[in-house]
Amino acid sequence: HIVIENALQALQKRRVAHIGVHADNNLYFDEPIYPQNAHPTDIFFNYQPRLRLYIIGVGEAPKALATLALQTGFEVILYSPKTQSLPIAFNGEAITSKTWPPAKLSKDTFSRIDKWSAIALLFHDHDKETSIIPYLLAQPAFYIGALGSHKTHSIRVQNLQDLGVKKADIARIHAPIGMIDNMRHTSFLAVSALAEIIASAQKHRLL
Repeated sequence: HIVIENALQALQKRRVAHIGVHADNNLYFDEPIYPQNAHPTDIFFNYQPRLRLYIIGVGEAPKALATLALQTGFEVILYSPKTQSLPIAFNGEAITSKTWPPAKLSKDTFSRIDKWSAIALLFHDHDKETSIIPYLLAQPAFYIGALGSHKTHSIRVQNLQDLGVKKADIARIHAPIGMIDNMRHTSFLAVSALAEIIASAQKHRLL
C-alpha cells in the first residue's frame, strides 16, 4: 500500500510517520494530526524512528551494552579500537562498528546523531573523553551518559568548564551512568545503563 510505503520511507529518513484511517477505512499519510476535515471516528497513528544508541569506549562494558541494546531493539553504533571483537549479530542484524579514535575528530563525526539517539561514554581512562564531549553535547541526543564515580564526574565537569562548555550543556550528562550506582560487573552495568536510557526515552515521549 502506498501509504505504508510512504510511512516506511519517512521512518528510514528519521522522520515521524503519521497515518490516519478515515471512517470509510481509507488510509492517508503525513497529514496534520486531527485535520479540520477529520471525522470523529477517524483513527490516527504516529510512528517514531527506531531508537539509536551510540556507544563509545574501550573494554568489555561497551560490548556488553551493545549486545543487550541490539537484543532490545536499538540500532547500535559502537566506536571501539580495531583490536576489539564485536558481539555476534542478533536476528540477522549486526552492530555497526566504527574505529576509535577516528582519524579526524570534527563536528561531522557525529552528524547522524538526532533526537532519537542516545550516547553512552564508557571509558575507564576519562582523559580520553574530555575532547569529544563538547562535540557530543552539540548534538540533539535525548540522552548522554558517562561512566565513572560521582568524584570522577566532578572532575569531568571542571574539565569541561575549563574548555568553555556551558553549565546547562554539562548538566545534560547522566553520570554515573545507569539507574544504579557503582555497578562494576559489566552485565549489570549494561542492564543499569540501558534501563536509564529507556526511561529517558519514555520521558521524552520517544516510545
